[in-house]
Amino acid sequence: MSELQRDEHGMPIPETGEIIPGMTEQGKGIKCYVHSEYAPLKACLVGNPSAAWMPSGETWEYANMFANLSDEFRAYIKKYGGTDLKETDPETYEKMAMESDALAAAYRKAGVKIIRNETGHTPDYLIDYNISWSKQKQFTLFGASAFEVFGHCLVEL
Repeated sequence: MSELQRDEHGMPIPETGEIIPGMTEQGKGIKCYVHSEYAPLKACLVGNPSAAWMPSGETWEYANMFANLSDEFRAYIKKYGGTDLKETDPETYEKMAMESDALAAAYRKAGVKIIRNETGHTPDYLIDYNISWSKQKQFTLFGASAFEVFGHCLVEL
């Protein structure tokens, strides 16, 4: 087996040029444009249940966000924070996975083009991409980082 090529950051580049097979094809023909927030949705990113790492409430990033949680959810974060729910809380993970799949199915049924990792696997280096600054692994049930589209402008937050 030949060694994969690597990009300038040392990340492997698969022979297909895709890190997650099929994602390029899913995005073909989609133009990023918002005419109105009330216009019909034509395409969107939907997360996938390949890695459900529960964020840790012990990091600076989540200190304010988790400050007003209920005692029940705060206890849950304390117990499961920093773990992959697929392994540590499979019952909750299965519910989350079913809901994520149902969301993608509902959008598709409504005629929305979905961009989603359907391989069932996300490479470790993508799950770990923000560990250096946030100490958190990727929670793949979220579709993408925060951004808004205004007309033809994509603004990442």
